[in-house]
Amino acid sequence: MTTNLTQIVDAISNKQFVAAQDMLSDAIQEKLSDSLIARKDEVALDFGQEVTNEEKDYDAFFQKAMKKFGISSPADLKTDEKKKEFFNYIDKNFKASNEEDEEMGEEEMPKSKMKTKAPADGAY
Repeated sequence: MTTNLTQIVDAISNKQFVAAQDMLSDAIQEKLSDSLIARKDEVALDFGQEVTNEEKDYDAFFQKAMKKFGISSPADLKTDEKKKEFFNYIDKNFKASNEEDEEMGEEEMPKSKMKTKAPADGAY
């Protein structure tokens, strides 16, 4: 937790209730986020599926992006413009392994990865 409980108690004792509420809210949100990510891994293992490294990488990237934007959840973004800016940042800066194939031209792409066109009559 980034916020020390002592800081929250100090804010309350100094009658800085709004600041205490903000610190407490941030601390709870951070703990909840960490718990949800840990639980996601547990549930995936319960169903015999491993969470891929790429999903973990995306989760880590998403958390870093929220920290960069100074938020603990995308819901903290108040305007549509800010939400668009945040998600555009995610889209622009996180490249999944399957996205690399989409960016290759046909000359560069291995034949095993190329899509074939179906004949006009639908028969192969």
